[in-house]
Amino acid sequence: MKSPFDGEISAYFKTNAPEHVRQAITGAPKGVMLDPAFPHRNRLKKKPYQTHYDALQIELAKFQSWVNETNQRVQSFLKAVTPQEKGAQSNACEKI
Repeated sequence: MKSPFDGEISAYFKTNAPEHVRQAITGAPKGVMLDPAFPHRNRLKKKPYQTHYDALQIELAKFQSWVNETNQRVQSFLKAVTPQEKGAQSNACEKI
């Protein structure tokens, strides 16, 4: 099934993205992040991580409840690197 946005990012990159952005992406070696601070400079310790994680899970549950109650539509963009991740995300999205 073709998405209505298939190819839009590539088209933007080729035609409308600023030249310095195109050069940075094109000139970067494969697998290199363009921002050294991505995703984080330092890892959280387990306890603070779990505290943040638990709070985010609660917010996600509240968001999901709101979506269901108000019949809203949600679009999310997921990044999958390996074929296994892509398959898992595809299966999860089909079940929703």
